[in-house]
Amino acid sequence: MKTKTGEKFYSRSYVLWALLSVAVIGISAIAIVYDVAQGVALGVSLLERGLAAVICILLAYWLSALVSALAPTTVSKSGIRSYTILGVYHWIEWSQVSRVEAVSFCGIRYAKIHSKSGGAPIWLPAFLQKQDRFLAQLRQHTAYSEAVEAAFRGSTQGNQSGMLMPAR
Repeated sequence: MKTKTGEKFYSRSYVLWALLSVAVIGISAIAIVYDVAQGVALGVSLLERGLAAVICILLAYWLSALVSALAPTTVSKSGIRSYTILGVYHWIEWSQVSRVEAVSFCGIRYAKIHSKSGGAPIWLPAFLQKQDRFLAQLRQHTAYSEAVEAAFRGSTQGNQSGMLMPAR
């Protein structure tokens, strides 16, 4: 979708849903073990915790779809707009990009874009819809496009710190 400020790219909501679902299942399993250790019957704990987990997973599905729809990444000639780790939108002009960092959070790849002016970096998810178009837009506007592609692939180009520099 094109807007006055640039082209919007949405994340694939099923990736967010899977991440939230795994967290809910893990927490439920820990709670069941705790209940059994406290003397609660296994069947009762499985029923209570299992029902709560199913409800949470269904809510996570709708939440992930909502987040995907409301939090697109926008690319324009002048810069990029995406969210920080706390979910706050942040704009970085291309001339202000200092570096790109490859990050894996719970096995999901991101490219963290840092600004010369400091502040919280923005996180670009590697699970964007129309990722080829997104990368083509980056290639047109910034020298950091190869660093973002490498971060999406999980490569640090031989740099163990995960910091990626622009193509020369």
